[in-house]
Amino acid sequence: MMTENIYKHSSAPGCISAAYDMLLENRKNIFRKLALPAIAFGISLTVCLLAYTPNKALNDWGLCHPTLTMLLLIGAALLAVGVSFWLVAATFTLLNEKKLISNFRRSLVVFVVIVVYELLIFGAQYLCMNVIGNMLLNRFADKAVGVMILCSLLFLLLYIVILVAFLPYVFSTTKYLYDHTTILKGLFTSDYKRGWKNLGHIFLTMLLMAILIAVVTFIASTPFVIAFMAQASNQLGMLEGDPSGAPAHLLWIVVVVSFFTMTLMAFVFVWEIFVLVHLYGSIETRETERLGEAYFSSPKLNFGKSVS
Repeated sequence: MMTENIYKHSSAPGCISAAYDMLLENRKNIFRKLALPAIAFGISLTVCLLAYTPNKALNDWGLCHPTLTMLLLIGAALLAVGVSFWLVAATFTLLNEKKLISNFRRSLVVFVVIVVYELLIFGAQYLCMNVIGNMLLNRFADKAVGVMILCSLLFLLLYIVILVAFLPYVFSTTKYLYDHTTILKGLFTSDYKRGWKNLGHIFLTMLLMAILIAVVTFIASTPFVIAFMAQASNQLGMLEGDPSGAPAHLLWIVVVVSFFTMTLMAFVFVWEIFVLVHLYGSIETRETERLGEAYFSSPKLNFGKSVS
């Protein structure tokens, strides 16, 4: 079993290194089991990207069919989200050997947590920049720059508070996805508290992982960004009435490069899940040992008799 060594003490770099070793040592099995959802991930994100990319032909067609265009845009976004959760469920099926449908149902619960997080971030931004910002601008119209700086700092503070409050869910949601003996209540109670006790470990692991993902994404997506920017610039010019200055096959280059880039990023996403699983195993080991030490050091466990 791939996860037989996850329950051990691991630092933040240790979790990242162990996840890389797991990916490398099991690459053939991972590719065989996850190739289909990874390819679907690449296709769905490419379709979603093309749907939201400036395109004169699509724009002209969309003006003639606004309702159908809106449905297609929503459908493309839902397809990308659905395939993403298929990839998550398939990855956890590879790790915990549970049924795909069971892991998919649990991943939908995690989706709710992500939606709540995003709504809170959006709400904080709207509150600071629109509600409070407009109130202050009405009273201090001559100090617009200072008001915007103050509102931005207030939003940054609220963002940090929300981020810290949701960091323990990194542990509890990973445990909920991996360990099917975990009940839904524990996601918000006991497992959340366990994650809160290890907030520093979670933060450092997530920070290092985010830095590595940013570097890998920058390197892997460079060809795609070049092709995409050329296509977008050409299409924006055509929308303003300029003739096309790009070869006819540029769009197909964008499609092919986007597909391979997004498929590669699917396996980066799999590695990210491996990191979180090792983080979960490390925290679970620490807390189990801590509870054991607390139990055996309890004054109630005095089996001997005092001698006067």
